[in-house]
Amino acid sequence: LDRFASTIAFVKRHHRALQVTGGVMMIAVGVLLLSGGWEILMGTLRQWAASYGTVI
Repeated sequence: LDRFASTIAFVKRHHRALQVTGGVMMIAVGVLLLSGGWEILMGTLRQWAASYGTVI
């Protein structure tokens, strides 16, 4: 419960910075989608993730 309260306090203190960061990330994803960069990024991440095998 104490950890939750400290997390809430952090969010309240940094509310504006979190909003701006989220907005910038949304704009960046939008630009990547429009320019075709998202496809390239996701292809690279898929190849990277496929190189890992299952744990079991």
